[in-house]
Amino acid sequence: MARILKVKKSWYIDHNLDGKRIKKIIGRSKRIAELALSDIEAKIRPIPILSEIPAGTPKDYTDQDYPPGIAEEYFEFKVDDPNAFFLRAEGDCMSPEIKDGDLLLISPNDKVENGDIAVVANKKGEKEVRRVTFQPDQVILTAENPIYPVIIWRKEDKPKIIGRVKEIIRRK
Repeated sequence: MARILKVKKSWYIDHNLDGKRIKKIIGRSKRIAELALSDIEAKIRPIPILSEIPAGTPKDYTDQDYPPGIAEEYFEFKVDDPNAFFLRAEGDCMSPEIKDGDLLLISPNDKVENGDIAVVANKKGEKEVRRVTFQPDQVILTAENPIYPVIIWRKEDKPKIIGRVKEIIRRK
């Protein structure tokens, strides 16, 4: 934190910083200030692991009808999105970036932009984790693994972004 604030460690330890002071100290760089604030605001908490998400052929997955934040299994993680949840990757279409069994931290409140990896659903309830590209009338889903085809969901498929993959936790 001292490195981010560009102060000596002793200064940082001796001062009780709140968000307002950090913004004043780092007025030169808004992005660094935002990172510092988000790190302070984020808390380690149990994040629910809801289900498996296809990383191959789109198919339905279920959150098992648990209310938000509730699941049978949890993973402790530091995150600032109160609606964040984990999904377990199933398949190898995003390999080598995402491997079968990896935990994916999904942040429904983060904006998904072209090139991000996200969980996307269509009107049939099929869901997929892929790299997304937005076009005016379609969403293009691209795999990292070249053996998988590009998936194009058109406007009539009613593609819906579930959330951006914020973190990938490698599971052995």
